[in-house]
Amino acid sequence: AREDGWEIYGTELSLQCIRIAKEEYQIDTIHFGPIRTFSFQRFDAIVLWNVLEHLYHPFDEVSYLTNLLKMRGTFLLKVPNHTAETLQKFPMLPEHVYNFNPTSLKYLFNRLGCKIVEEIDGFDDGELNDKIPTLVVVAIKK
Repeated sequence: AREDGWEIYGTELSLQCIRIAKEEYQIDTIHFGPIRTFSFQRFDAIVLWNVLEHLYHPFDEVSYLTNLLKMRGTFLLKVPNHTAETLQKFPMLPEHVYNFNPTSLKYLFNRLGCKIVEEIDGFDDGELNDKIPTLVVVAIKK
């Protein structure tokens, strides 16, 4: 992203992850603390890559981030897209607090004044080379 002219900011709860971001990726603009204490500026884009399913209050957190997003700004997020069958095969608790699917994400973003403009189904490698279904969503703030 930096090579394309984007300024990179982040928030993280792990000091070890912040250290890695600084040392390996030269990202110095990472805030230590919860999302709600993060308020650098208004953003053109916000990326939540394998984050949303870990949040205890996803609506409140994404609502806060929506206020940091400029009008016509973009959310890019990726979440696991489990079915009942894959959840039995790959139990995600306690790390994954919520499970999302296209319907629940559409409901979430509509309530926040955003519109999903693209959905991409995919897979992440799981244990024993099994594939965990994922969903990438692009949403625009109206």
